[in-house]
Amino acid sequence: MSLLRSQVTHDFHPASPDLKNCIANIAQTLIKEDQVELADLSTRFALRHWLFGLSFGKKDSERPGYLRWNKKVSIVLGVSSVEELNVAINCYWQVKLNEDGVNDKDTPLEEKVHRMLGHHLNETWPSDLF
Repeated sequence: MSLLRSQVTHDFHPASPDLKNCIANIAQTLIKEDQVELADLSTRFALRHWLFGLSFGKKDSERPGYLRWNKKVSIVLGVSSVEELNVAINCYWQVKLNEDGVNDKDTPLEEKVHRMLGHHLNETWPSDLF
């Protein structure tokens, strides 16, 4: 829904303005300090922790060498261009094959984002759908 990325969050997103500002600051910090796009980190996080069922904060040495797909779980990603689709597919293979040790490299970045979110971590908002 456009929140977890470095581009401006779309107006329709129901998150609070404070959360949107916090995410924008986090995204810019990741680019400046770590040369990482928040959207890519978020996609890899979702794949790693949901689709492959790896626990947050575990080092690669604590995980099985082969990532098995959790067939009870699905991931839905919204993309608005072929380029975004290609990036998402690339993120899948980076996690699956642990290219350049990405699974270990992402862990401290994920922890950094969690710290920077502060009280916004796990923030929710009402939905008109349910």
